[in-house]
Amino acid sequence: MPTGGAAALMFASTPEKQQAAWKFMKFITDATGATIMVKGSGCMAPNSRPAEDPALLRALYETHPNHMTALRQAPCMTAWYAFPGGEAFQFGDNFINDRITDLRNSRRAALLDRVSDRQHPQENTYDEFRG
Repeated sequence: MPTGGAAALMFASTPEKQQAAWKFMKFITDATGATIMVKGSGCMAPNSRPAEDPALLRALYETHPNHMTALRQAPCMTAWYAFPGGEAFQFGDNFINDRITDLRNSRRAALLDRVSDRQHPQENTYDEFRG
């Protein structure tokens, strides 16, 4: 299943700010930072280490097993795809809208077929099966 979600990006331009940003990024993805994030948001931890530690998330997951669903599905996860270029979001929206239109059109066609069958029933359909 494709996954996606939060990301940590660094835009710092000086070495001092880069070092501070990197320290923060390491904290929010380590076991302690992940525990704080999960307890505060309900999001999935970035790794399974907090789930295995009784001092971190293990007790939470034992009392709230639904929070473990995403971690249990981790072996099935794949990367989220993205379309390159500046029109990526428009392409994605168009793709989704095209699929919705296809579904609507196929449902509409099926409904029209049913209406047509009822308005113009075929002659002798019962006789064909009576034998």
